[in-house]
Amino acid sequence: MPGDLSKKLKNLKQRETRASNVPKSILSEGEQQAVFRTLNVQPMPHIEKVQIFQGETCMEFNRAQFAGSQTNNVWAIKGQHKTVESASTASEINQKKSIEELMKLVQQQSKKETPEVADAPVEKTD
Repeated sequence: MPGDLSKKLKNLKQRETRASNVPKSILSEGEQQAVFRTLNVQPMPHIEKVQIFQGETCMEFNRAQFAGSQTNNVWAIKGQHKTVESASTASEINQKKSIEELMKLVQQQSKKETPEVADAPVEKTD
């Protein structure tokens, strides 16, 4: 029995020394993967572009590894990003265009309604 205990202690010490040789970044990545598995985070390979807005700046990830769990509201992005102004992103430009088009439609609609109002009799009061 004491021999078995000493063998187990030696094995534990050997495992610890082997584990200490593994870079900390790999260990932390393994811990992250374990947490992601418990939260049911699944890879989403069909998403090619991710934009994260922070005030006036935007971080764009192109072809990054994206994983998430919609039920737990947990998202993970791995990859290179570039920081740009939020006004120069495609979604902001498209939003501005759609707002401008909407304003044009409102102006056109108001021009159509204006002649009818102008034809109505106006009462003068003294």
